[in-house]
Amino acid sequence: MATDPDGPPGEAEGLPDLLGGDVARAVGANYHLSAANHSLDHWVNYDPLLAESEIAFLAANGINTIRTFLNFDFYEHDAESFLEDLYHYALQLAAHRVLFLAVLFDSFGSEPSGDPVADAASPTWIRSPGTAALTAPDFPARAAAYIADVVETVNQAIQDSGEPGIWWIADLWNEPVVATVTHSRLAALLATTRAQPNPPRTTVGFVDSALNGDLLAELPDPAALSILSGHPYGMFAEVITQKVQEAVALGDLYGGRPVFVSEVGLPGLFQFYGNVLQWLARAGVGFTLWEAFLGNDQFKNLTGLFYPEPIADGMVTVRSTTAVNALWALAMARDPAFAPPYLAREKELGPGYVSLGPANGDLSTGAYHALLADYPAHYGSADFPTLSIGDPGTGTLYSKLMMWTFLSLNKVVTVDAATAASVLQNLIMLREEYDLGNLAQAEAALFELFDLAAQIMTENGLGEPPNYDPAVLHSRVETTLNPDGISFDARFETVVFDVENGPLTPRFFVHDVAAGNVFELPLTAIPGTTAHFFAAAGIPLTNGGSYEFGVFVTDLAGGHSLQILPVTLP
Repeated sequence: MATDPDGPPGEAEGLPDLLGGDVARAVGANYHLSAANHSLDHWVNYDPLLAESEIAFLAANGINTIRTFLNFDFYEHDAESFLEDLYHYALQLAAHRVLFLAVLFDSFGSEPSGDPVADAASPTWIRSPGTAALTAPDFPARAAAYIADVVETVNQAIQDSGEPGIWWIADLWNEPVVATVTHSRLAALLATTRAQPNPPRTTVGFVDSALNGDLLAELPDPAALSILSGHPYGMFAEVITQKVQEAVALGDLYGGRPVFVSEVGLPGLFQFYGNVLQWLARAGVGFTLWEAFLGNDQFKNLTGLFYPEPIADGMVTVRSTTAVNALWALAMARDPAFAPPYLAREKELGPGYVSLGPANGDLSTGAYHALLADYPAHYGSADFPTLSIGDPGTGTLYSKLMMWTFLSLNKVVTVDAATAASVLQNLIMLREEYDLGNLAQAEAALFELFDLAAQIMTENGLGEPPNYDPAVLHSRVETTLNPDGISFDARFETVVFDVENGPLTPRFFVHDVAAGNVFELPLTAIPGTTAHFFAAAGIPLTNGGSYEFGVFVTDLAGGHSLQILPVTLP
């Protein structure tokens, strides 16, 4: 994968660069405060202590890149407060050597009311800027002032952090709608950003990475767009593979522009993190998953890696152990110095949190994203983004989504006649009841289709894989002195993971170094986790003795991993 020809600031000075200056090494997530309703709320009700705690937590878990949406409207409402908090936020990221992707403008979400403080309480995402600001004659001047203040503030925070080689990326516009955010407007904003002292690298968060080509073709200076970004949402590996390949080919045409996936991962609509991380690892691209926490926003039932809960017994609570162990495995591959700090424990999903399909009538925006590549004409229309079944055009979108889903499933599984008949019946009912205006019946058919898709995927093993490329991610040992005051019992705990989705055979060894004896005993799985333990009550461990505790993991494909932990008892 190509490295950005512009390079980070530290590169020219011979300093150790963040990620070696290469976005292909990025392991990241989209993040705003877990307590916030959305990015606007993040800034209106900024909590410095929570930001410090959550940034430190994400960095400790292998996240070296964080994408966060800024907010132009709140900047104009209270620039002093916004810039003060932005400085603090950028300083924390720099202190933890986390690459900052700052999204400056955003077309996604509902129209703002004009009162950012009131809008912070909205349960749905708020776009920034609103139509009134965007269409105002003085918007270019106002946007230029905003960009100048943001660049100066982030640069000052990085300088004050004292961390060498830190750089950042300005993501100029998230999912711009061409009708209102023209290529000429993007070109002007990119030029303004590049004209700042010590400018950041630049990208645009297009929903489809191929749209970078349309912009590059019209830029007076193609170098102004230094990274190509896209959001390849979709069910199967082919979606990401195709979009990444298209972006790489496009980047090669323009002097080796690097490719970055700035949004991906939608487990509530079948794009599971474990699969996504496997595909991204094979593609060799940097990324920021959507999103870091199962927090308080409208996406919490569809996305999110970590629960914002206290760590207990050395275990972090997650949506999926597969997802987080895959994240840790990829972080280890890209940074050999990283070691998983915790064990991952899944939480039993409660109301509002689901792992397969939407729940409780909250269909959110995932279905729309799944359709954007095929139906770009709907992007930015009145039904976006709430996608209530009653909004204009939404029934058509959901009908197409369901048809696409089952056609995709039909390529890889054989469905029994009764299930196939139920699918067909509900597809017809969804369309007919929607056309008749019977929204409750249409919604019932829609939820039945989600349930059927989930059932088919679960029964055929098409959901998130339970394991990931045999790797011992984490091991620790605890010893307890026996009543004789000489011998010890030991409790060995380990996490293993396998990308190839094959049954694993973990074998546990204790090697008495002095005696030369090797004992092999089975490991016992810890329910609800990918951890195993062994209580070595039958092996005399002697005071002052030297031992090696080891775990050897194999899978059906012949892959294996061995980790040895040397222990000297007190």
